[in-house]
Amino acid sequence: MGIKMWPSLLQQVVMGAPTIPMPNKGWESGDAGGWTFTGSTGIPAVTTDNPRSGSYDLHFNTASSSVRTGVATWTLPAALLAAIKGRTVKFTVYRRCALVFSGGVGSYQRIGLNWGTGTGYTTIPFTPYSVYDQVLVQQLIPAAATKLDFIIEWYKAGGGSIYHLDIDDMDAVAS
Repeated sequence: MGIKMWPSLLQQVVMGAPTIPMPNKGWESGDAGGWTFTGSTGIPAVTTDNPRSGSYDLHFNTASSSVRTGVATWTLPAALLAAIKGRTVKFTVYRRCALVFSGGVGSYQRIGLNWGTGTGYTTIPFTPYSVYDQVLVQQLIPAAATKLDFIIEWYKAGGGSIYHLDIDDMDAVAS
């Protein structure tokens, strides 16, 4: 009797398993864990500040009055892209906007999908929440897609504004 092997990630998607194998969904590795962070120094960062569950969350924060940006991106492995084309992808995150201070016209936070020939975003208003709420972006991934990036983006305009955004418990499915 041998050890039963789990199907490869490609087989899981092709066989109709709806979950996309996104790494580090709750940031519990304590670091980027497969995601790429770009932007202003230290934004975003994996911290223990305000997790929804577990010990860690993705935290976007600045007390600076100048412009700040932060982007977290994960790219679906190329071997899985063919199985996703022509399907609707739903990307959900739980977010908590811990503090909003006046100013900063033009600031935004959003989640999105980039498939190389287009993008789809859900812009999330900077509304203070004391608890996490779930946000969804849903897009049909066209046959012409050249990649599939999952994106969490945060932009703070200047003007003395202070925004804290926490992201936790992400998921992605294709149907």
